[in-house]
Amino acid sequence: MEVQQNDPQNESDPLEATEQTEDLVNSKLASAHDSGETVKARLMTDERVFARITDGIYRDPASALRELIANGYDADATEVRVETDFPRFSKISVRDNGRGLTKETLAHVICHIGGSLKRTKQGQNFNISSDDDPTKSKEGRPLIGKLGIGLFSVSQITHHVVIISKTKGSSKRIYCDILLMPQSEALLEKEEGQKFVTGEVEIKFVEANDIDSHGTEILLLDLRSHVKEALLSKMTWDALREKDESEKKEEEVKTEADLAIAFGDDGFEGGISIVEPLFHIGEIDVHNGVILKEAKLPWKSDANSEDKFPQLVERLSAAVDPTDRSSKGPSIQEHLDYYLRMLWVLSLSIPLPYLKKHPFEIESTDGAQIFQIDNKQKGSPAEVKLDSGQTIAAKYKFKSIQAHSLPFNVFVDGIKLTRPLQYGNFKPLDHAITNPLIFIGRAKPDLSVIPEQYRGGELEFEAYLYWTKKIVPKEHNGVLIRINGASGTLFDETFLKYQVSELTRLRQITAEIFVIKGLDAALNIDRESFNIAHPHFQILKNWLHSAMRQLMNKHKLLSGNINKTTLGERKEKTFEQLRSIVSEHVKISGETASAPKSIRYLETESATLKFEEETHSKSVIELNREKALAPILRNKAASPRDKARQMLNEEKAKTLASILTVYGIDQHLSKERFESLVSAILEVMVLEIGK
Repeated sequence: MEVQQNDPQNESDPLEATEQTEDLVNSKLASAHDSGETVKARLMTDERVFARITDGIYRDPASALRELIANGYDADATEVRVETDFPRFSKISVRDNGRGLTKETLAHVICHIGGSLKRTKQGQNFNISSDDDPTKSKEGRPLIGKLGIGLFSVSQITHHVVIISKTKGSSKRIYCDILLMPQSEALLEKEEGQKFVTGEVEIKFVEANDIDSHGTEILLLDLRSHVKEALLSKMTWDALREKDESEKKEEEVKTEADLAIAFGDDGFEGGISIVEPLFHIGEIDVHNGVILKEAKLPWKSDANSEDKFPQLVERLSAAVDPTDRSSKGPSIQEHLDYYLRMLWVLSLSIPLPYLKKHPFEIESTDGAQIFQIDNKQKGSPAEVKLDSGQTIAAKYKFKSIQAHSLPFNVFVDGIKLTRPLQYGNFKPLDHAITNPLIFIGRAKPDLSVIPEQYRGGELEFEAYLYWTKKIVPKEHNGVLIRINGASGTLFDETFLKYQVSELTRLRQITAEIFVIKGLDAALNIDRESFNIAHPHFQILKNWLHSAMRQLMNKHKLLSGNINKTTLGERKEKTFEQLRSIVSEHVKISGETASAPKSIRYLETESATLKFEEETHSKSVIELNREKALAPILRNKAASPRDKARQMLNEEKAKTLASILTVYGIDQHLSKERFESLVSAILEVMVLEIGK
């Protein structure tokens, strides 16, 4: 580390790394604190992998903002405000009211960029972690970010970052101006143990009259052009314009257009249909900020900061797209532009309150059927009955909901974010199962059988799996893993590679796993994927797959029982209608009608029909089942639907035979001919148009 106080003679190649100590940086900062002079320093990293931070681990603006918001959360901020300089998007500000950075903490970060004091004993010495538990903040929050990564996850958004921070009781405010530099592959080839230069920084202290104020503001200046283009959905609008121009030329190239349609080509690679988002912030020229297309926002023009995001969720959930996309259900990817999607993604990834209530706050009056997942191998879920006014969390003393008691609010351009998952006060479903199903569970496996150097510490988590007729939006279909309430990933629609083919039911499930202890070490450096070989990930995956199997089996059982009951009711109603038909024909025939005879099937070939004169007056006729029902017995009924159809046709044949007796047909035919007549009419009745 090379540290300078404004000294023109102390200039050197910014890529040279001379060895300096953290104590020296501290002493320079301490001197500058009193003198007001500027300290120049170089950002250094200890580990080769972290030098790649400036080469684009975080390519998505939402990912970088997520890390900066996480740092505010870990600093015990109760509020974070993000301002994007809309619609110019020339800079982004992230401001929190957390504890702020001390000069000692800043010195450590400068000397060890990429390394984190969080979750370490050393963090307690820098006023970052709780004195009692290094995995928690000073106020007891479970830590979710990594200080070194969070501050420099923005290098693909901008190379110019300004940090302004102040601690409570301090009479000085820190201004830290950082220029990040991309690393070349040559630098990455240095020997292990050498440090890497990742940027330059100028630090100064200015007087502050607001002694009791505290917090940090991070300014991302001179946003790179591709970031502005992303925030303004430039690729989408360009594609739409190209599509419009192509459609205008259709008349001029009629033959070519006909060929394209014939071969299913819509003019875009891969056959992707580009459609204008249902909701967007408008089309804005990236270079001069001129509005080319007016915004179509999902909230009312007079909506306040707290109402806007709920209105976004409500409008998207109820979206009726005039194109054929509507059949697929609402989608944040298809129906929102990038800016609105970014709000949605941020709301899912950080510890925020749910739109209505936490799934563990569900009560008996909310209208859901609740089951507890069994952790035993091949276990089955048990139905849960809650007392009046009792919540799931209260009954099972769940920890994950209790860990975030300190209020935390996030605003983006004045829009207050909430977790866009709606639980509680469920409406009846238009489905055989009329109530949503919630499967809850938790696990704290004994890992003592795994050698300590491989087990990765303790693992503890709680979870729920929610089934409903349709998951809205469709991107919420899957499982989302939260570590201490936060997530770098979104919903995994494969449910961690669940192998059982249950396509319909899988599309009707959303799940969240709240990790209380462990798994953090399995997160890859981008915090958006996992090391699948880590034992914690493997244990969690196996647990989830067992829970999925229990949900599927219970759902099948419930559906089966309901279907049997419903089928029985429908069957009785239909059979009553058949009996009414016979009665109607008795009325039609009047005095000439014979009394209708009951029909009964006999299974054996030896069964006889007695049509002799002396038996014609009997009230029951016995038909040989095999002969009379030959048209419907040729093919074995395999599916439940086929079996129901066969059962109905058997009853129809009985009704038919009974009607024939009303008209006295049985008195004029022999046994064989009467059976043949019933069989022939039945064959005509069940004949369908061939495929």
